[in-house]
Amino acid sequence: MTRLRPCLLLALSLVPACHSSSTDNSAAFEEACSLDAQSFCDKRKSCWPEGTNDFRFQRDWGTVAKCMDDRKKSCLADLGRQGTGLTAMRVQSCAMALGAQSCENFLAGIALPTSACPPVVGKIDDAAACVVNNQCKSNYCDRAEDQLCGRCTDKGGLGSACDQSSDCAGGLSCLTTADTLSHACMMPLPPAAKAKLGEACGGMLPGCDSGLTCVGMAMMKTCVADVVMAGAPCDPTHKMLPDCDSATMHLYCNRTSLTCEPRKFAAAGQPCNDLADGGFAMCGAGARCVRPKDATGTRPAEGQCVSGVGENAPCFRDGSDGPACAVPLRCVYDAVGAPSGRCLVQEPAACGKPTAHDAGAGG
Repeated sequence: MTRLRPCLLLALSLVPACHSSSTDNSAAFEEACSLDAQSFCDKRKSCWPEGTNDFRFQRDWGTVAKCMDDRKKSCLADLGRQGTGLTAMRVQSCAMALGAQSCENFLAGIALPTSACPPVVGKIDDAAACVVNNQCKSNYCDRAEDQLCGRCTDKGGLGSACDQSSDCAGGLSCLTTADTLSHACMMPLPPAAKAKLGEACGGMLPGCDSGLTCVGMAMMKTCVADVVMAGAPCDPTHKMLPDCDSATMHLYCNRTSLTCEPRKFAAAGQPCNDLADGGFAMCGAGARCVRPKDATGTRPAEGQCVSGVGENAPCFRDGSDGPACAVPLRCVYDAVGAPSGRCLVQEPAACGKPTAHDAGAGG
């Protein structure tokens, strides 16, 4: 009878153990991400003023099932990524802390206690390749919008060179320098002045503050409060009456009846934006209202809702031009500032390798 060598016996004995460890990790990730998705969606369902009918919920997910599916996909991708500082234990602990948080604190944006939800510290050193922040010991992956991969680094302080505001620490913004030749991290510019209720507006004067419409003709315009009641008269041209409150009440001025009505939500494949009946529809469940420009550069008033697309599919910066990527893919643009790119998996193993995006950009 042939005898197995000791080293082969050892290798064979390790195979079930490795398989078991991988299976255990997968089971732990599934359990942690299911709890995370449940807590994330339940908190919004129970704390947002209108629950699942809340404008934000309908816009982003539409249903609890989609909310949980999107959240779980992102969670599993984060946990399974090489070099991540996330663990199943931390995900579960944060999910339980979120479940226990009061609606008052949740709505106020108060952070979860670090004792239950500690900061994430990745495993990758500075200057090494990364695709997301939680891989880095610095907790920042500096990557350009036209690159899948970046490099771990610290965020820059006041005066540091930058390409985008995410490169800057402490609420600083990436702004053009005085010589207009480069960009640096600076204090953000003060907001532009806004006209208040009853003040003159339009032309060379400041625009109206939020919740107000600049109403009138020619040089005789005044800031008037937006209409906040459905069924009340409105004027989409702003010549005689104010517009409807779209920011908080989510009303739209029907162009036919000239009355305020709730904004409608349309599903993928349905018409959106300005509808034939004079109403207005937004796309729900994370879809985009696609209205490509024609040969003259004009967009049609009515578009069609399109859901997020899969790996290697074209994606677009402007939602009117085309779809976004499905969760958890990322749109990697063809060049910095380009209008479109490709949806790619945020996978560290792809760093340094040619991708379909690279081939497309070169062709």
